[in-house]
Amino acid sequence: MDVQAERVERLTEDGLLNWGVTKSPDWQMAVAYRPPQVSPDGRWISLSRTGRDLVLVNVETKKWEQIPELGAPLVAWSPDSRYMAYQGHEAFLMLRRQNDDLYVYDLQEQEASLLVSYDKDACCTIASLVWSPEGTQIGYGCCFETDEATGISTGLIQQLEFSTGKITTTGQIKSSIGGGTQPLCWTQDGKLTTDAAPGEAIRCSTPPPTGNISPDGTLAASLASASSDGHGQGTSVVMITDTNSGEVVRELELGITATKVIWSLDGRYLLLDDREPNSPIWRINVDGTVATEEIVSDGYLLNRITAWD
Repeated sequence: MDVQAERVERLTEDGLLNWGVTKSPDWQMAVAYRPPQVSPDGRWISLSRTGRDLVLVNVETKKWEQIPELGAPLVAWSPDSRYMAYQGHEAFLMLRRQNDDLYVYDLQEQEASLLVSYDKDACCTIASLVWSPEGTQIGYGCCFETDEATGISTGLIQQLEFSTGKITTTGQIKSSIGGGTQPLCWTQDGKLTTDAAPGEAIRCSTPPPTGNISPDGTLAASLASASSDGHGQGTSVVMITDTNSGEVVRELELGITATKVIWSLDGRYLLLDDREPNSPIWRINVDGTVATEEIVSDGYLLNRITAWD
């Protein structure tokens, strides 16, 4: 959908996402665990229906294909959108340790190749997958061991040279049930690390949430409750603040309950949604000159896609 809501296209049919929004609240876990991921050029969308498969949707033809090897939601697109690195799962029984391997799919040749295969008995969960900015290397975390006393797992940061398959260990990466796995970032000087200083990171496994930041980076939008109880019930208000000073420059009364706000790419609108799967998506002019208006009657707002600007 474009921001003006003049062009809305259905890309998949027959419940391809398999989120089961009408069956149980578990769909919210699916949204968090396996959201669709768009290639940098905007032509492809990768998604996992079950958490153990991988599907590619062609945005132009609206046709989809399943990757021949078993896959999982952990996907990283190469900067040129030709390759897709992903975590491969072997079929396994519940309560058995899963085995993770690293594959790459060549969209031009339509072939999947195994990049890394680990010992079947080792604890080698792959995490925080990210291509280097120039597309010559792949970084990821693996081989985690858990400290039973703290519950914190420590793994290895691996740097794989795509052309040769050479792997170099460059450090350690932490993971925990409550905090998740540390994101990996490539820095301006070519390092792969979990502790890049602000402004140093140029490509990360978990991109920072920027949907609430205006395209020019000067303003931020956040939601607050317009009711006095402070529990988010009733209508919401958007607070627009200066990112440098933190000063509130504008407040917009919405007249609806919203829990998600995303800035449009042209900077003119704020897109709004709640936590329900079958509810409207709204927009409001940033300058407040037009009241909140419904642009989709039944949907769930995922994200803004820069490649579709």
